Amino acid sequence: MNFIFYDSFIGNEFCNTDLKFINGDDEQLYNKNLEKQPIDWVYRNREVVYSHNDLGHRSKHTSSLNFDDYILFTGCSHTYGLGLELDATYAYKLAQYLKKDYYNLSLPSTGIDVLTYNLLSWLTKFPKPKHIFIQWPEELRFLTQDKATKHLYASKGIWLDDNDNSRFIVLGDTVSYWQTRAHLYYKLIKQQLDNLNIKSTFISFAYNKFNIPEYINQVDQVDQARDLIHAGIKTNDDLYNKIIKTLDN
Repeated sequence: MNFIFYDSFIGNEFCNTDLKFINGDDEQLYNKNLEKQPIDWVYRNREVVYSHNDLGHRSKHTSSLNFDDYILFTGCSHTYGLGLELDATYAYKLAQYLKKDYYNLSLPSTGIDVLTYNLLSWLTKFPKPKHIFIQWPEELRFLTQDKATKHLYASKGIWLDDNDNSRFIVLGDTVSYWQTRAHLYYKLIKQQLDNLNIKSTFISFAYNKFNIPEYINQVDQVDQARDLIHAGIKTNDDLYNKIIKTLDN
């Protein structure tokens, strides 16, 4: 998946109109899934739409955000809500429950490099949020610059059927590159949040390999979204309830 490098952020292509399908949750995949699923499949007649703001994020424009009282989310496809309608995502539900405005920095298929860059850029550019919820992506992902365009960035990871990509991931694992990188990024983020006195909650799905501390207990994926890959409605509800319980405690 390719991303655009905006002035201060990495994002999807800007699109302020509702798209019924995007890369990763495309129409061909949907039609294929229709053939496999039972007649009462929840997404047989349920619409999912996407739109991206001027920074390429599935969120409202920053000009409309209530910077005096908002919370911030960041992560990968699961927090972006790939395959889910917006109001089924745990981010949307949590903002409603807390009665806060919110912004979602999450991008599909991205890793901790994009997460860290966008999050630290946000903290230097905008007023600090009341709370930040960080969903830690699977660590064996990385961003590369498109050699042809020089301004498009492609996210790569274990899902790609590419020999060079696979060799790089295996070699990095052999020399503990991925684990070291994950701990350094985590420590950098925590240090910045502590310095700014920002409350944070770290979230991880069960695929997390390196078990970096201070997560909420890892979240099991119990159902799938429309693409039959990413976290579904029930999984988002479970995560929402788990976060609420943690915040109440």
